[in-house]
Amino acid sequence: METKTRWYKDGDRNTKFFHPAASTRRNVNHIVSLEDDYDNKITDDGGMRSITKSYFINLFQKQHNISALVIDVIRTLVSSEDNISLTKPNVLKGEQRSLGSQSGK
Repeated sequence: METKTRWYKDGDRNTKFFHPAASTRRNVNHIVSLEDDYDNKITDDGGMRSITKSYFINLFQKQHNISALVIDVIRTLVSSEDNISLTKPNVLKGEQRSLGSQSGK
């Protein structure tokens, strides 16, 4: 806990404490390799970039979207007819006449 307190106090300053801590953090957070779909270890930047791009494209494609699976298990509380009634624009005729008379019609 003492190290965190010191980081909060001195971390953003150009101090002897800051540089080793930042260097250590950079080394720890650095990705040196990734495995492709065939369990090959890839270390070059271009290959890792390609693996990362493919991973996220596959992750977020519509066919991998699980929201449909979640929606299918949610119990329906509103009937289709009620949903249509609830989502259509609703202006009462009396209000419509009142609005029309206010605009000079």
